[in-house]
Amino acid sequence: MRTGLRVAALLLVASFAAPRSAAQAPPDPPPAAAPASPLDAVRAKTVLSDDDRTVVKSWVAERVDAVVGGSGGEAFGQLRAALTGGSPAFREALVAAEIELIRPVIGAAPLAPGAQLVTLLANLDDLRTADVLIESLRDSRAAVRTAAAVGLTTLRKKIATEGGPLFGRAVEALREAGKKETSGETLKAIYRALNYAEAGNVPDPALQVSALLDLLGARSEQYGRSEIKGESADLAGLKLAAGLRARFNDEQRNRYVLALARILRYTVLRFSSELHKVQDRIAAPVAIADRNNAELLISEVEAQLVDILKPTAAPSIRDAMKGKDRAFNVKLELNRWADLLEPVTGQKFHAEVSSADKDPEEKAPEDKQP
Repeated sequence: MRTGLRVAALLLVASFAAPRSAAQAPPDPPPAAAPASPLDAVRAKTVLSDDDRTVVKSWVAERVDAVVGGSGGEAFGQLRAALTGGSPAFREALVAAEIELIRPVIGAAPLAPGAQLVTLLANLDDLRTADVLIESLRDSRAAVRTAAAVGLTTLRKKIATEGGPLFGRAVEALREAGKKETSGETLKAIYRALNYAEAGNVPDPALQVSALLDLLGARSEQYGRSEIKGESADLAGLKLAAGLRARFNDEQRNRYVLALARILRYTVLRFSSELHKVQDRIAAPVAIADRNNAELLISEVEAQLVDILKPTAAPSIRDAMKGKDRAFNVKLELNRWADLLEPVTGQKFHAEVSSADKDPEEKAPEDKQP
């Protein structure tokens, strides 16, 4: 009897305890759904109304403002991601809105947002961005100019297919930008953007040759005045010119030889005065990079001069850069080149050579008396 009462009591307690336990730990609510993007309603439409385009433009404007304001990390990602999927009509409206809203704010935007916005346009791979990218080559900030040149590189094939005035505007803008460029990285991007052969189509080869020779000529004048900046990029320009040399006429060939001579003299004298002393083991990375670039530039110029002038006994600055008395020997070889270059260029490129350029004599160890 007592056992029966005890069981009944336990069951009664359990019947009251269970609801209270459930009340104390209710199940977690389902996660809130992410708010729908205004673009979701128009993304799949094959034809967009004016109201639909207003929705797209407003969405883009909010995110461009966020990027310009410096708080647009997420907004920049959203602008890039929005191009994925959607109908052709949606993409057309989105690209048009981005170009319209980004173009007027690039110049006033801070550095990082300005470069981000030009990069965004470059990633569109849309011919309608070409003129904005051309304008951005004149920006005062190297990062923006680099992004613009990269964008024009991406568009080369489409610009070449379009041809006509657009090709002319792009090549002319790259020519003028390259003549004034001070950033090596930006100049490399400019040279690559001029390399339409790499894109498979050059609608006006003569214009491309003229632009590149003008650019290299202006750069070589800066070498001649020892006022050069960004020389790490010119190896790319010389390699591009090497591929176009078959199109040079005699006057262009001689202009190019003059540019090579100026570049060679400046670079050899810099190697002789300072860069030959740079040792990998102890030098700063910047100094090592400068020396390596000088060696590569000298080797490229010399190889092209051999190919163009075809001397019977070619000088070899490349060999003179090795071993003992390098500062002295490279000047001797430069002067041999100068003798060959003077009849072609009408200018002298000789360097003054002195015994002081030779390596110091090593002193014999003194005998120590016991």
